[in-house]
Amino acid sequence: MNGHSADSAPGSDGSGSTETSPLLNGNSERSTVVQHQRRVIVVLFTMFFLLEFGAGLLLPGSSAALEQKICDERYSNIAPIDRDCKSPDVQGQFAVLKGWQTMLDCVPGLIVAVPFGILSNKWGRHRVLSLAFTGITLGLAFLVTVLYFDVLPANLILVSPVFMLLGGGPAVITAMLYTSIADITPVSARAPIFLQLSALFILSEIGSGPLAGLILLKSTWGLIGLASVFYVLATATTFLLPDTLSISKITTTHDGSREDQSGDATASSTSTLQESLRRISEGVHEIRSFLKGHGRAIVMMFCYVFVALSKVVQLMLLQYTTKRYHWTWSKASFLLTIRSIVSLVVLIVVLPALTQLLTVRYKVGVIRRDVWITRVTGLAGVLGSLLIAFASTPDILILGLVTFAIHGGMTAVLRSLLSNMVEPRHLGTMNSLLGILEMIALMLGAPALFSSFRLGLELSGDWIGLPFICAAAMIAFSTIIVFVLPVRASKGHVDLLSTEDEL
Repeated sequence: MNGHSADSAPGSDGSGSTETSPLLNGNSERSTVVQHQRRVIVVLFTMFFLLEFGAGLLLPGSSAALEQKICDERYSNIAPIDRDCKSPDVQGQFAVLKGWQTMLDCVPGLIVAVPFGILSNKWGRHRVLSLAFTGITLGLAFLVTVLYFDVLPANLILVSPVFMLLGGGPAVITAMLYTSIADITPVSARAPIFLQLSALFILSEIGSGPLAGLILLKSTWGLIGLASVFYVLATATTFLLPDTLSISKITTTHDGSREDQSGDATASSTSTLQESLRRISEGVHEIRSFLKGHGRAIVMMFCYVFVALSKVVQLMLLQYTTKRYHWTWSKASFLLTIRSIVSLVVLIVVLPALTQLLTVRYKVGVIRRDVWITRVTGLAGVLGSLLIAFASTPDILILGLVTFAIHGGMTAVLRSLLSNMVEPRHLGTMNSLLGILEMIALMLGAPALFSSFRLGLELSGDWIGLPFICAAAMIAFSTIIVFVLPVRASKGHVDLLSTEDEL
């Protein structure tokens, strides 16, 4: 390339063109990379918003349709006008089905997440994302078919997660989403993008809630149809996503952290199995090493899992509200928008302001700051859960939702705390174990929490809030551990060790 530039420059002695040509070409390549990065971010954000907005529409629509289907099956010998769809029998079966469906939704991710993660290094993230979105959309099509046709039993909805074996479902989508962003951005730029992604998720909830409520006033199936359109659009958007692996290679080459690997591409492709086995062996050794020297971090990881599991009760809020106050699904959808609005305010205003106050004004160190924010959000979670559990009036429920929304930042702060308690070389292992523990806890805990709702219905009275009492107990357990467990930065975080005392 340089030689061609020298020859084509009239009146040049060759030396000047040799110096400027690589610079111009480098600038041009960087400009192309920046444009590529922007396109990737736009497509990822659009795809994610469409999926989450569709999910926000689907939840109340499919819940209303499932409740009606269970009611029709149980009271088929009673005139439709006389059927009590809010009876403990109907609501109990509804809760159990939802619990098992939540558990089964996790299974595809456990089975195929790692294989698809490995394949994404060869096929590209965009192709794996397209497969995952296609699997979710096919599962939705099956779910809608079961709900629509009376001849198909309601229990058949439990088969729908099978379609997520194609691509891995939400677990793979989340992994590929963050990996794609990591491919094209430096470490320093990732945190703001991840924060924007979280805000986008809450915005989708804020927008979908009222719209779902309005459409439900007219038609349940109209809402499900609109949700399906968003799922299809999200899947179609994945085919617009550029390859991020190539940009990752270009970016790391500019940074000098990766050399050209084209020479051994053939060799690596023929030894994929051997390389995978070697990585598995190294992973097992790394896990053993991590487990031996991080007792406090492991305890804190279980605190994180309990907090994450307690959030399952949010899936019951719609059913809980419609049953407790005899509201329609439409009215309940409007109410839960309050939770999303407060969550957004907490995410983009309250937590950053609290962090700034503790760090700048009171000169609190990173570890101490994270511990105190974890304690405060934990207490808010306990209080919010109990307010919701014993909310005899909608006003108390709203107060509980607002308080519980403050608790929403606890998992993020716990992750930050854990990252500082572990050496940088163990961060990958810690995050992987955390993901596995969280998924296993969800598989085991979701059916139990939904079953507790059924038990509460049978006991009647304030016991209808039993799942939220269980959530309060789990959050309280984690918060007490954070209060009593001495926390200290790992030796790998030299900057924190010099300023932090054990807390």
